[in-house]
Amino acid sequence: MTEPEQIDKDIDISSSMDSSKRSSDSRKRKVPGIVWILSIFAIVLIVIMILPSGNSNSFSTDISSGEQELRDLMCAIACDIHEYTSLNGKLPQIPEEINISLQGVNYTVEDDSSWFLQSGDSLLYYSDMDPIEFAEGNI
Repeated sequence: MTEPEQIDKDIDISSSMDSSKRSSDSRKRKVPGIVWILSIFAIVLIVIMILPSGNSNSFSTDISSGEQELRDLMCAIACDIHEYTSLNGKLPQIPEEINISLQGVNYTVEDDSSWFLQSGDSLLYYSDMDPIEFAEGNI
């Protein structure tokens, strides 16, 4: 036997074959684990995207035309009351003092500096609100 043949016989091929089988088996076992983890992550991500968050518009916030007209009317009344108060230093006690038409809106004075407007459908405007934001439906 020649020297290269002797070297080939001395090499134990079975141990290297076993180690390659073990490494391929471990890769096969890891792949399903990774697939499960990625699947769970994808499901959680989908659920988070579907469910509404705390500050999202999970319900319809569209303002009907009737409500918008009422908001605009209440905004105009509120601006008149704010203007009257800044010019005269006091709140008008009755709507006729500032010559406004309430048209289904109730004006109520709470104390010397606070008041509120209330519509028939419970739409409220308080004296400390911003009239423009109220009219836009942000409040």
